[in-house]
Formats: sequence, C-alpha cells, structure tokens
Amino acid sequence: MANTHLRLHILAVAFAASSLSLYGVSASQYIGAVMHRVAPVPSQCGDRILQEPEECDDGNRRSGDGCSATCRVEYCGDGILSRFEQCEDGNRKENDGCSASCRLEYCGDGVLDNGEECDDRNLESGDGCSGYCKIEACGNEKVESGEQCDDGNTVSGDGCSDHCAYENLCGNKKVDGREECDDGNPHDNDGCSRTCRKETCGDGIAQISEECDDGDGDDSDFCSTTCRLPRCGDKVVAGGEECDDGNAYSGDGCSATCSSEGVCGNSTVDRGEDCDDGNRDAGDGCSGACHWETRTSSSSRGRR
Repeated sequence: MANTHLRLHILAVAFAASSLSLYGVSASQYIGAVMHRVAPVPSQCGDRILQEPEECDDGNRRSGDGCSATCRVEYCGDGILSRFEQCEDGNRKENDGCSASCRLEYCGDGVLDNGEECDDRNLESGDGCSGYCKIEACGNEKVESGEQCDDGNTVSGDGCSDHCAYENLCGNKKVDGREECDDGNPHDNDGCSRTCRKETCGDGIAQISEECDDGDGDDSDFCSTTCRLPRCGDKVVAGGEECDDGNAYSGDGCSATCSSEGVCGNSTVDRGEDCDDGNRDAGDGCSGACHWETRTSSSSRGRR
C-alpha cells in the first residue's frame, strides 16, 4: 500500500518537474531535490528503533505526537498542528495570532501582542488595562470604570473635569454636562430651577405660576394636568364632582355645586319640579313626577 502511494507521489512530482523545464530547471534536478523530503516511509517506522532515514521513531505511525506517521520530527512552524500546539501557522513569528511557540496570542495572555496597548493577564476593566487591552485613562473619550464622563480631554471647566467627573457649573449661563437649562441664577420658579432643570407642569414641583403639581397626568383627581386646582364650573369633572357644565347655575341638570340635577326623588327641588320629597310615590302630597298633588273637594269636606 505504501509503495502504491509512493508511486503516485513520484508521478505527481514528475509532472511538476516537466512543467518547471519551461523555466530552465531540469526534471532530474527537481525530482532529486524533492525526493529527499518525500522519501518512502521506512518499513521499520514505528518499531521504536531509530534507523536511517528516520528522524524519530516513537513506536507508532500517528502524527501530532511529536513524531509524524513517517517518522519525521514535528516542530512548531512546520505547518502541521500537533496535540502539543494550540495553533500552527507555518512560521515562528510573533504578533500574527500564533506565537513562535505555537501558542494562541490573545488579550489577557500577559504578552503584549500586536495591536495591544497593555496586557495584564485578565479581561477586567477598571484596573488600568481594559478588557480589550487598551490603556485606561481619562481623556480617551471612553467612559470607563471609575469615570463619570470622558470628553476626550483632561481640561476642567467644560462640564467634565480633568479627572473625568461631572462638574457642577449650574449658573454659568451655559448648558453643561447633565444640565437641561442654565439661566445664570440660583433661583427657582423662573422656568429653570436652581439645579438647572426645566420647570414644567407635571414635574411634581409646584412652581409660583402653578396652583398644584402632582406629576401624575390625571385630570380626575385634585390637581389637573394644567396644574390647577379643580373648581366647579371649569368644565372638568374632578375632585368629587358629579358633573361640571362650565357654569355656576342650578336648574340646568348640573347644580351650582356640581351635583347632578333633574332627577325626581333626589330630595332637591330642581328646575321643572314643584316639590321633591325624596321618593317617586304618589298620594303623599308630592307626585311621582315631583308636582304638588291637588286634594279633591270630597277629601277636603271629609276633613272639616
């Protein structure tokens, strides 16, 4: 079987050699140079006895264990990945992803590789060397562990200090950092608060121009969405009102106190009613339609 493979390999070499004749290299020269590396597998390879032309013999014909299946020494840089290697790129160069000792090069391996600014053997940030092997420093435009801000410089007075902390510059008439506004004074109730936040209805803080501010955006409670206290006649049913028709008149279905009207039997004499005794029964002086009941003459005579 081995001899068959050898014959096939020799034929392939011969074909390549014939092609090289175009460049002034004879077939015999090429075959002689190549056959030194592709010599037939010695019949004794794998018997644990080192004999010519073997470079090694570990008692088997398996590659990847330091001695190849053809009894050749396997080494880092030979282009063949052995079980002792993490990688094999066919060279012994550093900083190309696979080291000169055939170990993978990566951030966190403790070796400063190409493209890394630092490598402290871990992937944790906040210790001076970030999780992607870049030097951590205030002023690099990246908010890293321990920093509140980073505006790309180490100058104070621009909202982010020289040690990457927010600066409290409220009142300098310049909107800095986290400020929403800055009107140049330390006063509230002027549209911009003393902490440089916009003052608006619904922020939960009752300003001078507001009657209330509960910040909940609900008109049906005791503070409207326009930050006004509810009042009967404002056309908003709120604060315990049964109705609100926008006026302070009774007799139109909604009373002057914003209670529902026009219901016979509610004990309130509403517009169109002569009486209201709290029920809608007839024969008690106030009819079921809330009008006085007229006594008959016979009943009047009977009561004399």
